[in-house]
Amino acid sequence: MLLAITTQVAAQDAQQSPAPISAKKNAAYEAKAQSRVVEFYSYLELLTDPKGNAEIKQQALESANKLFITNTICDNVFETKSSGVPIASVLQSAMAQQKKHTFEVQSFDIEVISDTYAKKEWQLTYKLLKNDKTLNISQLFFIVQEDKKFGNTTKRVTNTYLGAITIK
Repeated sequence: MLLAITTQVAAQDAQQSPAPISAKKNAAYEAKAQSRVVEFYSYLELLTDPKGNAEIKQQALESANKLFITNTICDNVFETKSSGVPIASVLQSAMAQQKKHTFEVQSFDIEVISDTYAKKEWQLTYKLLKNDKTLNISQLFFIVQEDKKFGNTTKRVTNTYLGAITIK
């Protein structure tokens, strides 16, 4: 009986311990984190264009929202005193802009915050050049193990998401 309990606990511990990431895979995730951030700000540029096509803006809105983990709360890069708003509010604020904004991500750094089997959480820090103003940004990035259904088969897949944006 004791052997069965020990085996079960050891198996549970193995499931909860971090899945090792090779240096090559880690570098790929770092590149993906940076490309996701750049992709997000590209969508914001499309959304802020007052002359932009409504259909393209709607697609950009949906695509930008899909980059984020569910229920993400962010600082709004379009408001000076905004904090703690849903990402959907940031995207709506982008669409309400009267002029097109430009964004450039600079000096990108990554720090591991947590590392479990199901989810890895990284803190991204970067300088964001918004038009002519530089903002210091801190943002979360998640690498998540999720079950995804393919026909009648369910497979465990790895997905990546952006998280909360904080203006420092």
